[in-house]
Amino acid sequence: MNITKEIHIITFDIPYPVNYGGVIDVFYKIKALKEAGIKIHLHCFYHKRKKNKILNTYCESVKYYKRKITLINFFSSKPFIVKSRDDKNLIKNLAKKKCPIIFEGIHSTKLINNKKILYYKKFVRTYNIETDYYRLLAKVEKNIFKKIYLFSEYLKIYFYQKKIKHADGIFAIKKNDQKYFQKYSKSYHIKAFHSNSNVTSKKGKGNFSLYHGNLSIAENENAALFLIRKIFAKNNYKLIVAGNNPKPRLEKEISKHENIKLIKNPKNKELSSIISNAHINLLKTNQNTGIKLKLIESLYRGRFCIGNNKMLVDSEVEKFCFSANSTKEWMTRIEKIKNQVFDENKITKRKKIEKIFNNKKEAEKIKNIIYND
Repeated sequence: MNITKEIHIITFDIPYPVNYGGVIDVFYKIKALKEAGIKIHLHCFYHKRKKNKILNTYCESVKYYKRKITLINFFSSKPFIVKSRDDKNLIKNLAKKKCPIIFEGIHSTKLINNKKILYYKKFVRTYNIETDYYRLLAKVEKNIFKKIYLFSEYLKIYFYQKKIKHADGIFAIKKNDQKYFQKYSKSYHIKAFHSNSNVTSKKGKGNFSLYHGNLSIAENENAALFLIRKIFAKNNYKLIVAGNNPKPRLEKEISKHENIKLIKNPKNKELSSIISNAHINLLKTNQNTGIKLKLIESLYRGRFCIGNNKMLVDSEVEKFCFSANSTKEWMTRIEKIKNQVFDENKITKRKKIEKIFNNKKEAEKIKNIIYND
């Protein structure tokens, strides 16, 4: 007898359009789970993003809940990322349909130990070790008020995260994260979901390097400034910096250099084209938390990739990238690669990542864990 398989998915944001890391994983997970034969009841918290009908294509039902961005929630003992995602209608809607729940990120776990869903199977999808993530964000943030907020969140999450012990399982995005979360609940390694089915890297050469990311985040801004000041200000090779909401400091720095161009707020299609046409995709981070979706996108669509250890270690794709950490190593790698041709042999090697990051395989893994464990 074929029993219908259904799940609730509670998200920290509306997962469309797919224009930043977290929602990319959520959207393509939903799509892959539907293709695996699971009916999805989607519950979206949101702040600035708009309701989107495309989600109804993949879900049996879609409910929206406005986040409570209030001053009083900033001063709660619970993390703001959790406290602001609380709505009495959510528990009512969950209670109408008894089926397993996936909480997307610690952000959405406010109700995880609620008595009304006590006997539901519950799973938490983790994207980072959030204590590390917020502590490191606080460390690099220049704005004193943002710095205080980020450090406060780090402390609150540190004491709050033990609540995920109420989950039946944790879907960790990296192997090291899986080991960390094992102390709270049974932990599984579920790799990142993404927009690609096949490697589409172009043969030949490009005439520029690319750094891309959400430029409003201090970590990404600092990475861009390092590449500009330490590397590209000292040579004539062209660099494109692309991403959302760059700050005036970064715009001013880029304007000083003729060989460096800023592309603000590119649409998905435009960014994909830039990644494909770049000769070198530059992947630098000061945080070794989570898996960076831009690493996967760059490997599936781009040519040569250079990353530092914090970007590459535990990513499972280290062998497909060149490694650089010091200023000298970055300069040497770029100089060596800029005249190489990305040929058919390199594309054949790159295609091996299709088996490493495969949405269908990861969706089947989730399905087996939820319904067969």
